[in-house]
Amino acid sequence: MMEIKLKYGKETIQANVRLFDCLGELVSKHITTLQPAEKILQDALAQAIGTYPFSRLFRRAKGLLLVLPAYSANAGIHQVLPHVLDRLNHADVPDQEIKLLVAKTHGPAFSEEELINLVGRQCLQRVDVFQHDCHATRQLEYVGETRCGIPVLLNRLLLDAEQIMILSSIEHHFITGYDGGPRVIIPGCAGYETISRIFSLAIDFEHLKLQPWCMDGKLDGNPVHKTLQEAYRCLSAKFGVYPIMNSHHRIISVFTGHPLQAHAAGQRMVDSLFKIPIRRKADLTIVSCGGAPRDDNFLVAYRALHHAAYATKPGGTIVFVAACPQGIGSETFLQWFDYRESQSLLSHLHSNFSLEATLALATMEKISDFNIIMVSELAEAELRKMGFIFAPSLQEAIDMALDTAKKRAATYIMPEGFQTVPFFCDA
Repeated sequence: MMEIKLKYGKETIQANVRLFDCLGELVSKHITTLQPAEKILQDALAQAIGTYPFSRLFRRAKGLLLVLPAYSANAGIHQVLPHVLDRLNHADVPDQEIKLLVAKTHGPAFSEEELINLVGRQCLQRVDVFQHDCHATRQLEYVGETRCGIPVLLNRLLLDAEQIMILSSIEHHFITGYDGGPRVIIPGCAGYETISRIFSLAIDFEHLKLQPWCMDGKLDGNPVHKTLQEAYRCLSAKFGVYPIMNSHHRIISVFTGHPLQAHAAGQRMVDSLFKIPIRRKADLTIVSCGGAPRDDNFLVAYRALHHAAYATKPGGTIVFVAACPQGIGSETFLQWFDYRESQSLLSHLHSNFSLEATLALATMEKISDFNIIMVSELAEAELRKMGFIFAPSLQEAIDMALDTAKKRAATYIMPEGFQTVPFFCDA
């Protein structure tokens, strides 16, 4: 018998199973450091990529805007932000000259408690914090358009700022290739029309699924990436600070400097850590997001399911472990599953396209391609509406999966599915 332990929210759940053909665990490279985040950041700022050193670049700066993503609590930003503010103070930039803008593409405004979780109580008291709302036209300003005619609407605070700095992690993303960096400016601080029209490029409207180039780590031939880059150049930031975290939520490196060049350098490290080569696909993949905060809600947790699909044979089975104590993460997401018939779905996509539509279509595609059993705090009715099979425990989920697949199913275990990206390798 084999004991499987997986993180589930803030807990660990387990099951005892007999796997006759376990292909192994797919985990990231384990890298850690004894250095505190402050020292890692200090060294990175002294070796800024493609630009002047931090202290010279921001000496006595005025009107500085720091832009950070809404998922900052997941990305280690709260670990480096106080030190960035301190370094700015040392460069004769007082807190009064600094503003924070939280980039958001969907969802309601954060409460004060949620903002404290994002940036920390001390930082919230030191500088003014603003939240982007892509639907608030009063916040937006037209700054140009892309080559394919998409208008670029951005938050006015970006235009009013004399200098802009991006703070974000760097992660794989199943549509844009990578997250963070310039993505924090756009789509993070863009208007709803800009976001929707750019991300609609990811949809194959003829076959009602994501385009085949929608893949983690893929930039070449990716029109969403290309269009986002064009839009970003309508208003560029001056500097980027990009922490890289391991699976234990510890910062192991920071890339700083020119926002695009530093992000590209960080991408290479992210690939080396989290892209895992596989030589065969499994009949059964058992995947956990890696626990909180990566499975706080379904919209966040979905990424682990997408990654598990890379490792699973078409028609195979996936056991998806995601607590989702905060629910779906959207009040409107489940409405997309009312349109199962292709023509009604196509009509709704054309008339009501949103960023959530890409995630809904991706979920539908996974449900069509795989047999997915989910262990979650989500209501069973919600899971069934999306097409998942509900299991009350990990043990029952795996027992069901082995019955559905076959007792000798070739099996992968992915305990860190949110970050781990399997890719097929012939060599």
